[in-house]
Amino acid sequence: MDNEKFLKAFNKVHLIMTLIAWCIIICMLIYVLVVYNDLDDIIGVHFSGNGEFDIYDSKAYIFYPFVVGIGLNVIFGLFTLLMKKFKSGMKISEAGELRAKSYLRVGIDFMKICLSLFFSYWAYCVVVQNPLNMATVGAWAFLALFIDILLIIAMLITIRIKYRK
Repeated sequence: MDNEKFLKAFNKVHLIMTLIAWCIIICMLIYVLVVYNDLDDIIGVHFSGNGEFDIYDSKAYIFYPFVVGIGLNVIFGLFTLLMKKFKSGMKISEAGELRAKSYLRVGIDFMKICLSLFFSYWAYCVVVQNPLNMATVGAWAFLALFIDILLIIAMLITIRIKYRK
């Protein structure tokens, strides 16, 4: 596949994955805004490792997961934009450079989706006052991110071998 077709295909994938990440967290934010006035003034807002609320505070803290989730989406989004301007330093061909950046962008997009799901689910659990078992959900979320990082590294190593100058 030539570079232009490859880039066009990966730009579509990047756009779709970015939209999915943003839709997840924005839809949950809208839900929280709709039910916010129905919440008690003091609610469980933080969970212990065994899945029990361990901190009760103002319902305003329900927006904390959104601050973090949206903040991370913005940071990762800026990182993918800045990535276009820099060379990888891997001493690979132009086609390899293009593929390395594209695969890295999609890997980061997957991280954004995982983080949006995690923080949205956290907010949902606070709204319905059903404690989130951090040991289980947190472990699955970080396992997904760890596997994503391993796949990114494997793809970059493959690109380094295949597209060496």
